Amino acid sequence: MTLKNTLLVLMVIGSALIISCNPDCDSATNGNISIDSGSAILEGRENEVLLRSNPPNFLRGRKVFIDDPIAGPPELMEVSADFNQELDGLIVTIPEEAALVSTPNMYVDDPDCSSNVLFVDPLSIRSEEFFFTSDAFVVPPVPIIIIPAPAVTPPVAVTNAWVTPYDRAYCIWFVPLKDGTEESSQLRVFDPETEEIFGPPESTGSREFIVCDQAAKRSKSHGNPVSGIIDKEANFIQIQIDRTRNGAGVEQFTGMFIEPENIPDSDEWRNGGGCAPNTKRKTEFMLLTSLSTGQQIMLVKAS
Repeated sequence: MTLKNTLLVLMVIGSALIISCNPDCDSATNGNISIDSGSAILEGRENEVLLRSNPPNFLRGRKVFIDDPIAGPPELMEVSADFNQELDGLIVTIPEEAALVSTPNMYVDDPDCSSNVLFVDPLSIRSEEFFFTSDAFVVPPVPIIIIPAPAVTPPVAVTNAWVTPYDRAYCIWFVPLKDGTEESSQLRVFDPETEEIFGPPESTGSREFIVCDQAAKRSKSHGNPVSGIIDKEANFIQIQIDRTRNGAGVEQFTGMFIEPENIPDSDEWRNGGGCAPNTKRKTEFMLLTSLSTGQQIMLVKAS
């Protein structure tokens, strides 16, 4: 089982666990620690996250701990942490058993402060099973912060599968209603009682679902209806994902189509395709922000 790290790149401050005991400790309280998703930055290296600080050398040689998933807090477990000069940060390996704790805390040793620790937040670790079979069916957030540059040219057509390139199992299939032969701004909504999750767009509505996983394809716990507006000309998106039949409520998002200049320049991120990137780079991206969590989700048109 692999772990999925639902991590935003957020700048956070070491918490009050630090005691101002000397000048070095005072400077440590000003160290900004960020968490990056290792899966996005370190291709092919599962279960790793990247801790960064300002200044970067603050983290050099530091030990890293998480709440012990077996004993539970206040017991801590030391985890593997190696400083990477090229990335200017600590590569931290999260053990598989950490998936037993939904929101383990992470700590960085601070020997300048009498061996106290800096509390790092936020950190949320989920097992692969949580993503594919959970009734809550959470959205994988963007593992970097994107400051959007609005798209100059809107997509010719919205109807298609749109996937998160950094976690290609997640998909929203958008199906706008038709105004004659043209797409309208209003979305056609998926009916889970009468329509197939993996049915063609001409006979299904807009829905959120998991692809690339056979267990998920057999499950009826996803295929959540999506409604709202995608106005191509005004570059305005406002959608709602209805998970009430799974007891998870309705999540609202706003967003826009964006230019690719602020996303990683890699085939993984910029290529279309479904479960695996194809060889053709895409120029059709949308960036959505959840109104309930503030998390971003980025989607690329699959084909």
